[in-house]
Parts: sequence; C-alpha cells; structure tokens
Amino acid sequence: MSEFRPSQYFIILGNPIPKWKVYLSVASVFILICGGAGSLFYIMLKNRNLSALAYAAATEVAESPVALKSAAAPQTKAAAIEGRAIDRVQTRNLSVRSLSAGETRSPLRRLLEQHLGVTGFDQVNSYLAEGTVGVDATNEIVLMGRASNLYKYKAKYSDSGAVIEFGFDGSSSWLRGVQSKLSREAAQYYTSLALLEGSMTHLAWSYLSADAAEYGLNSVLELQPEEAWNGRSCAVVLSHGILPIPIYHYIDAETYREVYRRATLTNIEGDTIEVGIVFEAPEQNLHASFPQGYQLYIDGELHDDVTFTKFKLDRVILSSLFDPAADCMFTKLKPRL
Repeated sequence: MSEFRPSQYFIILGNPIPKWKVYLSVASVFILICGGAGSLFYIMLKNRNLSALAYAAATEVAESPVALKSAAAPQTKAAAIEGRAIDRVQTRNLSVRSLSAGETRSPLRRLLEQHLGVTGFDQVNSYLAEGTVGVDATNEIVLMGRASNLYKYKAKYSDSGAVIEFGFDGSSSWLRGVQSKLSREAAQYYTSLALLEGSMTHLAWSYLSADAAEYGLNSVLELQPEEAWNGRSCAVVLSHGILPIPIYHYIDAETYREVYRRATLTNIEGDTIEVGIVFEAPEQNLHASFPQGYQLYIDGELHDDVTFTKFKLDRVILSSLFDPAADCMFTKLKPRL
C-alpha cells in the first residue's frame, strides 16, 4: 500500500483528491472558457464586418446621383407621379435585362414592357373601381378584377333600385339580378359587354399569364399593324385565348397607355356589331395608372359614359366572389362572336 502524503493531495469535502487531477480539471475548464470566448469574438467580428459592408452599400446608394436627385427639393404632385412612373420603367427594364440577358426581345415584348412600365399594371393583383354610369351620373357602377382572369361588373339603377351583376369566373360568364324575362342570347350579349368594360388590366395580366410563359407570348397576344386612331399613332395588340372575346387594344405610341379597345360581337338580334371603349386620362393619385373613366360606343354611337370616383387596389378579394351565386339567372355563358 502506497504511503499517503498530504502535500500531494487536496482535501475536498473530507476526501483526499490528487492535486494533479484538480489541476487538470481547472486547466480543462479554462480551455473551454477560452474556446467559447474565442468563438463569440469571431461571431461578433463577422457581424461587425457585415454591418460595415451594409452601411457602405447604403452610403453608396444614398450618395448616388439618382438618390441625391430624389432627395432634392419637394416635388409637385404631378412631378412625384411622373417620377414613380419613371422608377417603374427603370425597374421593369432592369428586370427584363436580368431575365433575358443575351436574348433579343421582340417588338411586341418591348411594347408591352413600356406599357407596364408606364401603367404599373404588373404590380396590381386586384382592383375595385367605384363610379357612376349614365349621362345624368345617377346610376352606380362597381368593377372588380383579380389576377389573372377574374372579373365582375355590378350596376345599381337609381330609378328602380335594381342591382344587376355580371361575372366571369375564369372560364365562363354569369348574370344575376335581372327582373324581366331575358333570352339566353341577350344574356350572352350583355355579359360580353360587361366583360369588355370590366377587364381593364387584361392586356397586362395576359402578358404575365401562365399561358404566355408556357405556350409563348403569341398564344395569348399578337402584334397587329399600326393604326391611326383619333389623330394618334397607335400600336395595336390582339388579345385572345384567356378571355372568350378577342380584343384589339390600341396603345398610344407616345404615352404607351391603352387609349382605346374594340371587339366584334353579336347582338340580341343576331347582327354583328362593333363595340369600342375610349379610355380617359389616368387617375393621378394611384400607384397604377387606371383611367378616370371611359365611354362605351356601339357601332359608333355613345351607349354609356362611366366616371370613376374611387379605386381600391391590391385588397384581399376572394376568388369565390367571382363564382355564380345560387340565384343566378344564367350561368356558363359564352359570347356570341
């Protein structure tokens, strides 16, 4: 049995513990503490470097000519709106360059990019437009749309209090609220008119649609020969496939806004008619350039005059609101072309 030497032990809780074990334990704890402190210091240093990089990037942007220009003297309302339009064009152009690097964009694609850059319709997922309809502006109208192809038209008539609704659920139209007897042919005609009026963002949403991405842009939109309309030089785009009505969209060559659209329909009597919509100047208080109103012409004669009083953009609109209600007079309507 080895000899017990007190100088070689520490008495801990009444028990002799060899000093070398105590020293080893203390050294191990010290090493662990140092290792943890080193790791913490490394993480803090790394975060500090990242913060410095972020700050430098922010400073570089803030001191760029574009940022300094935007931070200059207060703008007028018109200048601010025009500035937002320019920003949209720049953002859209940057996006296109990044997506199609090395590719040659077609004239149609370039035209539509300019149209979206000016209107901002590519940033709109839903809209609700309230206004008045009729020469005396006593009847109420509500147009509703949700990307990519859901539309609704609601009119309330002041003289009778009647409320009529037309809807498009993505594949067919429906009609609700008509009190008098109506033939299916008449319902098809009226819902076609409502769809032509209510689909204000159809050109933009067709360009951004899944069909355009999967089957090619020409499967839903086609560039037509230029035309002069009301003294304006206009690019003409034919939309088809997504909505059941082929529509000709007239894009002003200077402003890149849709100023007119037309479609050929069949009326109640079975006659072929030309329906046109003339859009007014854009509303100035929105992040997207919706028109202040429009006029509906049938065979060249004024049929309706609509003035918008309120817009609500990008609100949560359930797709079920575009489904036909149980009391609809007509469902699964297709236009007579």
